[in-house]
Amino acid sequence: MPLSKPVAREFITRRTITCEGYGREDGMLDVEGRLLDVRGFDMPQDWRDAVAAGDPVHEMWLRLTIDDKLTIHAVESVTDAAPFPSCQAVTPNLQRLVGLNIGGGFKKRMMELVGGTQGCTHILTLLGALSGVAIHTVSGKHRHQGFAKFWSDWGRRGSGPPALINSCHSYAADSPNVQRLMPLHYKPRTPGASGEGA
Repeated sequence: MPLSKPVAREFITRRTITCEGYGREDGMLDVEGRLLDVRGFDMPQDWRDAVAAGDPVHEMWLRLTIDDKLTIHAVESVTDAAPFPSCQAVTPNLQRLVGLNIGGGFKKRMMELVGGTQGCTHILTLLGALSGVAIHTVSGKHRHQGFAKFWSDWGRRGSGPPALINSCHSYAADSPNVQRLMPLHYKPRTPGASGEGA
């Protein structure tokens, strides 16, 4: 269902992030994405020709090659449009992500390696989006074993629960979804627990 009809307005800016996941013939997986920013007005630039309305202000591409355990084996990044020539100087820093696992603590470690002045906020935004797509790509590769089993097993560390448990409202340990999909990890809410009563 679309949003309600807005009041009369003027288009100012649009950010489009597209992410896709692929299974490779060598058994690895590629997740790749594109971030595109356009404006609804002509934008003067000090470092390049003016950007016409609808033309890219930012356009970044990123590909991560990962294995079934979500470990990054290769990174490729291209910046086709950016406000400053210096924006492309951080591209080599993305190689620091090779060997990193897209799992618990990924975003924190990503920021340590390529955040702040070592990176680009737009590429980091794209990288954050790709990390979620990576998980769905691995899941899709193993769809033959059944999604419930995959998600029940995915991200388990030792004897602890799967990574999905308590990651959001629908995967709360006391939710009917966990009770149905991962019954071994279902924890019924105890009377008087947070969220009940007064």
